Amino acid sequence: MDNSTKVPADLPEVPVVIGYIDWLYSISDPRVAEWPLMSSHWPTLFITFSYLGFVKYGPRVMRHRPPVKLEPVMIGYNLGIAALNAFISYNSFVAATRLGYSYVCQEVVYSNDPEELRMAGTIWYFYVSKIIELLDTVFLILRKKNSQLSFLHVYHHATMVVFWYIGARWVAGGSAFFPTMTNAFIHVLMYAYYGLAALGPKVRRLLWWKPYLTQIQMGQFILGIYFGVQSFFVPCRFPLWMKHGFIIYMASLLILFANFYRQRYYYPAKNEAGHDGERRSFDAAKKRHLHEKHH
Repeated sequence: MDNSTKVPADLPEVPVVIGYIDWLYSISDPRVAEWPLMSSHWPTLFITFSYLGFVKYGPRVMRHRPPVKLEPVMIGYNLGIAALNAFISYNSFVAATRLGYSYVCQEVVYSNDPEELRMAGTIWYFYVSKIIELLDTVFLILRKKNSQLSFLHVYHHATMVVFWYIGARWVAGGSAFFPTMTNAFIHVLMYAYYGLAALGPKVRRLLWWKPYLTQIQMGQFILGIYFGVQSFFVPCRFPLWMKHGFIIYMASLLILFANFYRQRYYYPAKNEAGHDGERRSFDAAKKRHLHEKHH
């Protein structure tokens, strides 16, 4: 009787898995294959898991240390990220306009046309911007703002890096221009606010859009879901798997941001102590802004 352990027939062999990965890269965008961080998924995974490790162990390292004073750095960092996103949003819009891209659904054209390469480069810059934005979390931990390290914050930052590696490596053009352009534009508003607000109360009172930031973000996710769903009803060769993945990802972010918005603006009293008094109702935030504006 043979007592040797048998491998279940439904488990793929290692060569099969490796072959599948090779096949995935064979259908990726050849134009970006040699660009920085694009030749393999390992650098992106290393960055992502290093980030998650810092989220886990960083607060422990800082537990008995004083908060790091980073105000001047934060001003430059936030305004720099705002400028980078302005560059990305502008370039994606200009390239899409010159190429006559459809706002319903647009096939990826893997050509070396200058404007197509401009679009591919813009999406690559967008991916890189998501790596840089991981510093948001690093700064929170160094400043000991651990109460802001919510699941939403970490999930959003970590998954955007992975998602946009896939976007830049496989679909650096076509319909990917739309979420790139809209998300970058919204990040201009966000990071411009954070950078300018750090300049002091005289500047902060002029920044009227603060109470609307979360609403704008949720609007972006709803628009993204609509953009993805309606693309199924037109003849378009944008990858089907990317459409499904994009819709599911946007839905996950919408649910998480909606929950955050509900907790922050509809039940502020429950969260005020845990967030140093930052959480307040939407109406209260508007009233405070109006008060600062007229005094």
